[in-house]
Amino acid sequence: MPSVAFAKGSIVADKYEIEHILGQGGIGVVVVAKHLALNKRVAIKYLKPKALSNESIVQRFVREARLTAQITSEHTVRVHDVGTLLDGGPYMVMEYLVGEDLGQVLRTGSLPIERAVDYILQACDALAEAHSLRIVHRDIKPENLFLAQRATHVPILKVIDFGISKAAIGAAEDGKWARETAVGERFGTPLYMSPEQLRATGSVDHRTDIWSLGVVLHELLVGSAPFEGDDLPRLCASILTAPPIRISTIRPSVPTVLESIVLRCLEKDPQRRFRNVAEFAQELAAFGPPSSDERVSRIREMIRHGGDSVDPPAPPFSGARLASPDPAPLPPTVGERSASTMQLRFNRLLARRKGIERGALFGSAVVVLVGIAGAIGHAWAPAGQVAQRQPWPAPSPSAVELQIRPAGPRTGDSATAPAIDEAPADSALHSVIAGPRADLSPPSPPFVRPRVPIPPASAGRHIDRRRSEFGERR
Repeated sequence: MPSVAFAKGSIVADKYEIEHILGQGGIGVVVVAKHLALNKRVAIKYLKPKALSNESIVQRFVREARLTAQITSEHTVRVHDVGTLLDGGPYMVMEYLVGEDLGQVLRTGSLPIERAVDYILQACDALAEAHSLRIVHRDIKPENLFLAQRATHVPILKVIDFGISKAAIGAAEDGKWARETAVGERFGTPLYMSPEQLRATGSVDHRTDIWSLGVVLHELLVGSAPFEGDDLPRLCASILTAPPIRISTIRPSVPTVLESIVLRCLEKDPQRRFRNVAEFAQELAAFGPPSSDERVSRIREMIRHGGDSVDPPAPPFSGARLASPDPAPLPPTVGERSASTMQLRFNRLLARRKGIERGALFGSAVVVLVGIAGAIGHAWAPAGQVAQRQPWPAPSPSAVELQIRPAGPRTGDSATAPAIDEAPADSALHSVIAGPRADLSPPSPPFVRPRVPIPPASAGRHIDRRRSEFGERR
């Protein structure tokens, strides 16, 4: 039953006029009041009389109310005032919100990916400042993520009930026990509680909020929770021992990377989850709206301001952070060389091949012409007057005449043009064109190309004499 001090029309602290009850839970009540001096509506939360007998609940209510007042993020409910009634009951004055919570939104089914991620990023914005002040919410669930209406008609997500312990109202036939806050020191809602919360250990920290955010994101994407159970013991056993239901089995269109992010939040060992909401948010940014990068930057700075470090995001292809530092880079291999270098060497190879072909063609042409000239001189010279051919002088090598010997067979004094994979090249270019080989033979030693033979001067005189005799006969 609501306290008489907060009955409709009563005045609290000589400045708040109670209008009506907004909602109530197991140990607390929220009413709407009007600030008489400012003519502004506010929400006042106070404890029920039965909760006042529990000193631990009273102290926690006052302490968390004062801590929450220090959070200035626009994504948290502002606490304007804290006071105590004549009977010793504490109360807190908060901003009045109009809208609906995500629990009501989920009644229509799952949400688009970008919208779901945007809501979680807004929640991370609020939790980043709270965690930097060492405040752990411990009861993140859709019902505590409120979409408040604004003058711009664009709702803003507000995280409510920061660290406030509430007693369960008991199991209901519709299964709402899974969405009620647990009794005693196990603060949280069973369906969204982390394994360490269920064990009621003293090591619960901000990573339990990351677990709850993962559960909420899973539910926003597929419309159902990642763990199931027909009753509370079976649900707790599923959370403690069973793997979460994969998003891809329900909604295959969700990217695999996004699913892996959710699964990391739901690691049963807190050490395997994201270390803070900043690392979680920067992984989600790629799936959120365009404003996500700016929001993630603010979250990152808030976490660092609180004294925690933030690792850089994982590479895009993996979606999972490396467990150890990157090894020292290896020397570049052939396949890692730049395309411009490979193209340059390939062009040199083609130019070298063309030069060899031109040289071989020119040498062959000279030999043919000399042979034709000799044949003509022999045919037209009179019998017995054909001069004996003088032996050609042995060629003397010179630097100009030294050339690289092309691979492949040689015919006569001219070299056969090599194929593209037989042309001389270094091992790097050879591996690019012809593929890797187990053993590459060293290049052939250079050889001396023989000088192109020049017929003796007497051959020319015989040709001229024959032509003159031919002219006289005619």
